[in-house]
Amino acid sequence: MPREFLGGFELLVLLALIRLGDEAYGVRIGKAIQESSGRNVALGSNQCSAELLVYSACVLSGWIVAKLHGEHAVAAVCLYSAAVLFLEYGMIGWLLTANPGPPGVSRTTVIIASLISVSARPFAVLVGGLWGARNPHAAVANGE
Repeated sequence: MPREFLGGFELLVLLALIRLGDEAYGVRIGKAIQESSGRNVALGSNQCSAELLVYSACVLSGWIVAKLHGEHAVAAVCLYSAAVLFLEYGMIGWLLTANPGPPGVSRTTVIIASLISVSARPFAVLVGGLWGARNPHAAVANGE
């Protein structure tokens, strides 16, 4: 996998997440970035950057699983991706039990939207893993 570096804004979001810890959510992240860098931050931009960091981590974790399992990389990545998928679907059940959703939106709509949205992380794991499994004999130290 070619080396990718985080952009300046993604680094600011990551540092704000680390600094805020459990208190990190959209508005506070934006304020922390504005205080530390002086940049005005739109509310959606830091959420989008945080989501991109999560998907990047999913792709990277799939790639690492593939590299660690050598000739069994495809099977290991598929199992790992399935485990992530089951975890995500379990979280939907828990979240829907704890919070029924926004008022005026049918429960069916909330469930369908949730099912579609949680499929992205396991897919990112699968893509990253299959990318790493395409050449199982390449050493990790080669800078891939």
